[in-house]
Amino acid sequence: MPLYGPSTATATVAANTNVVTITGMDLNAVVQQGMTISFGARDRAVGDAWIINTVIPNGTNGGTLTTAGSIPTAYNSVPFLIDTRGFNGTDSSFAAAVSLKLLATLSTLLGTATNLFAGSRQLVLDKVASTAIGRIAFAIAGRTWGDFAQRSFAYTPTGGQAATAETLAVRAFPDGATPTDAILVNLATGGVDTLATESFMQAASMVDLGSAPDMKTFINGSSTISSFGPAKNKVRFVIFSGSCTLVHSSALILPTFSSIVTQPGDTLIAASGPDGAWRVRHYQRSSGKALVAPSATEQGYVGNAGTNHVTLPNGLRMQWGLYAGPLDDVVVLFPIAFNATVLSISATPYRDLGFNEIVSCAVSTQTLTSFRLSRRAFTSGQPAPVDLAVWWLAIGY
Repeated sequence: MPLYGPSTATATVAANTNVVTITGMDLNAVVQQGMTISFGARDRAVGDAWIINTVIPNGTNGGTLTTAGSIPTAYNSVPFLIDTRGFNGTDSSFAAAVSLKLLATLSTLLGTATNLFAGSRQLVLDKVASTAIGRIAFAIAGRTWGDFAQRSFAYTPTGGQAATAETLAVRAFPDGATPTDAILVNLATGGVDTLATESFMQAASMVDLGSAPDMKTFINGSSTISSFGPAKNKVRFVIFSGSCTLVHSSALILPTFSSIVTQPGDTLIAASGPDGAWRVRHYQRSSGKALVAPSATEQGYVGNAGTNHVTLPNGLRMQWGLYAGPLDDVVVLFPIAFNATVLSISATPYRDLGFNEIVSCAVSTQTLTSFRLSRRAFTSGQPAPVDLAVWWLAIGY
C-alpha cells in the first residue's frame, strides 16, 4: 500500500502554516512521521508532497498533522493522498512497521486486560479479574469511573444460611479504586437491586426533582412549590424539612386534588409521566395522621345523633333517649336491639325541682330490646302527680 487515499477523508490547512486538520480517517492505523501528503486528489499525486513531521490522532476520526515546512496555499476540506514510500526510506520498512503494529494489537486484544482505546477515555475488557467472570471497565486518563461486572455474589440473609447468586452489576468507583454496586441483577431470578442515593434541593417555585441522578431528594426550607420540573418517567422519594405549600395542578397532581401544606418530616413518593407531569402517588404525614380526617362512617361508626344510637368499630353500642309521660311504670324500647348483652342503663330526671319536691327514677327488667322505667315524685313527703321527663343512656354489645 505505497499510496493511500482514503475515500471519505478530507484535509484543511490555512495558507503559510504547517498545521493540517484531517477528518474522516483513523490516523492511528497508517500515518507515521516521515511520510508525505499532497492535496487536491485521492486517486493520484497532485502538486507538491509535504513531509509529515508529527501525527496527533483525535480518537479514531481524524486529528492533526504538522509538516516539516509551511504550506503556502490554503486548502479547505479537500481530498488528499499520503505517500508511504518515503517512510524510513523503503516500502519494506513501512510494511514491517505495520506488521509490528498489527502484532501488538493482537497481543493486546488477546491479553488479560484489553484496552480498546488508549486516548483519554478508555474502554477495558478485563477477562481474568479475580472478582469477576467478565468485566468491561470505563476509565478517563487512567482513572476508573465505572464498569460492568459479572460475578458470584455471596450473602447471608438475616436468620438464614449463607448463599451465593450469579449477578451482573453496574458499578461506580467514587474514589477511583473501590467499586460500589449501583445496579445489581440476580441472573438466576431476574431481580434487581438499586443503590438509592439522596440529593439536597432548596424549596422554590420549581423544584426540579429530575435534575439530579438520585432517587431520593431532601427539600430544605419553606416555600410555595408549583412544579417538580419537566423530567419524564422518573420516580422520586421526597422528604421535607419545613412547611411548604404544594399547589395542586395538572402539572403537579396531589392525592387530595387540593393544595397541601407540608410539615417537617413529611414524605412523599412522586412519579412523572411521559408528558412530564408529576403525580404524588403516596403522601405520609410525619405525625402519622391522614391528610383528610376520615368521617365517622369511614371509621366504622354506625348511626348518629339523629337516630339516637351509635356502634363503635369494636362493636360497642351506645343508645340514648328522652322519655316524658305518665308516672306509671313503662317499658322503653331501644332504637335498635343490642346484639349480645346490655352492660349498663342509667336514667336521669329532667325537671326543675320546686320547694320541698323530690323526684326519683329507676330501671329494671332489661332485655336486648327494652327496659322497664319507674318514676316517682314527692312534694312535702307526699306522692305528687307531676310531669317527669327522664334522660336515659344504655351501653352494651
